[in-house]
Amino acid sequence: MRVGVIAGMILAVTTAAAIAGSANVGGVNLNLPTPPGFCELSEKADPWEKGMLDFIGDNVRPVGYRLLSMSADCQQLAAFDAHRRRTFDEYFQYQTPINMEDKTTDAVEKKACVELRSRGDQLLSDLTKNSTEIIKKLPMDSQRFAGILDEDADACYPSVLQKFHTEDGTAKVRMIAYAIMTAKTKELLLYRGGLYSDADTASKFLAQLKEMVSAVNAANR
Repeated sequence: MRVGVIAGMILAVTTAAAIAGSANVGGVNLNLPTPPGFCELSEKADPWEKGMLDFIGDNVRPVGYRLLSMSADCQQLAAFDAHRRRTFDEYFQYQTPINMEDKTTDAVEKKACVELRSRGDQLLSDLTKNSTEIIKKLPMDSQRFAGILDEDADACYPSVLQKFHTEDGTAKVRMIAYAIMTAKTKELLLYRGGLYSDADTASKFLAQLKEMVSAVNAANR
């Protein structure tokens, strides 16, 4: 998550994942690339960024996960640092399950897909057909598992849809797609969160996640 952001500057959009920093998971150092077009939050760069990292870390810890890093759309992060916005619509996060940090993991992606399919067997083709119906039936301020977008030798790619109100009362729908993978024998989850606009959102997020899974694998060989 360790590229700093200078408030008010126009931030360049990169065309390839950059190595931002690393995190130690159970004694194993993992390199965590920053996605193209996104900038990493830093505890040292800005007090608001530290506050956001602390807030998210405090919220995922009780459900068994540790936040390793977070990056946001570069322009949104610059506006956040300048206090022109209070949160981000588009972001990535790296997390790891706390109870697995000291354990060696093998092929977690296959096991994850088997387990998740017991909750819903949708694939991307089904999601693009049924996403409108899923959103219609989704109560406000709730979320629903929306199926597995894909699975390959490197990761399992589940998805969640959320319907929520912003602080000004605007209703929005967010998609969170994520990759469950193994990096240097450690379980790693890479989340891509953003506003859901249409069925193409799922395809876009899946493509971005696959690009980042490849980047993580290349950075941790």
